[in-house]
Amino acid sequence: MKSYRVIYSGKVQGIGFRYTVKRIADKYNIVGWVRNLIDGSVEVFVQGEELTVLSFLQGVESYFKDNIRDKKKLEEIVADVFGFQIRY
Repeated sequence: MKSYRVIYSGKVQGIGFRYTVKRIADKYNIVGWVRNLIDGSVEVFVQGEELTVLSFLQGVESYFKDNIRDKKKLEEIVADVFGFQIRY
């Protein structure tokens, strides 16, 4: 089991980023959340089997390849998280 926190910057707010990330997450057996940050970036916390999580992140980055300018990926401690949700 792996957990990552990823911060995406670029044109990632106001384009349906969170809702698309949620839709992509629903296709995988992962848990976590996505939320907008005050600085205009988007934060994704994701947890699951490593290959599944990496495939999910690749799917997000591929879908938004023209919008993501930069990303910071940090490995996190596995937490008790259920489902995948959009946080406000």
